[in-house]
Amino acid sequence: MIEGLFSTIRLSLTTLAKALQDRDKEALKRLKNVRNETIKDIDSLQDRCLREIALRQPFGKEFRRLAALMKISTSLERIARYVSHAAEYSLETIDKVPENILNKLARMAYLADKALNDSIEAFTREDLNMLKRSEEIEEELDKEFDSARNLIISRGEDSCNVRPAILAALIARSVERIGDHAIEIVRRTEYYLKGTLPHARS
Repeated sequence: MIEGLFSTIRLSLTTLAKALQDRDKEALKRLKNVRNETIKDIDSLQDRCLREIALRQPFGKEFRRLAALMKISTSLERIARYVSHAAEYSLETIDKVPENILNKLARMAYLADKALNDSIEAFTREDLNMLKRSEEIEEELDKEFDSARNLIISRGEDSCNVRPAILAALIARSVERIGDHAIEIVRRTEYYLKGTLPHARS
């Protein structure tokens, strides 16, 4: 079940990045419902983990895997929610923002997609070497967020562009938060494999 969720949510993020780049409104419309389409599977995964813990009373690595899966499922739900929000904001503003800002937003979405892919690979392959790579991608995403924010602020100084600028900022923030949750998945994988609590972000 987790592999199917990973695939569905990652595909939604890949689609968001391409839709922003291509100004594809039809793709954005489909993405608006991604959270509603995945919530049932996420709830089912959490229920399954709780049932396994209650009935089998696992310990050690198996317990950590189930605990990590419950946290990861929460991150997946939030990623799906942010994809839905970004698609909704994009539909309203995609024809009103300049090409340079739209390119920045698409670039951010592609980076978030890469970070999510690495977090998925870290969990499914049990490969902690991907932790550093994911963090490097997320650092790059943070820099792109700062750059996009500065472009959007300068655009919003014109009173005619205030609402498109606000919506563009909300898209950027949504994508930046997706990157944060991708890193959270890697940290939960670290807990599952090593038994150490995920370290706090600086």
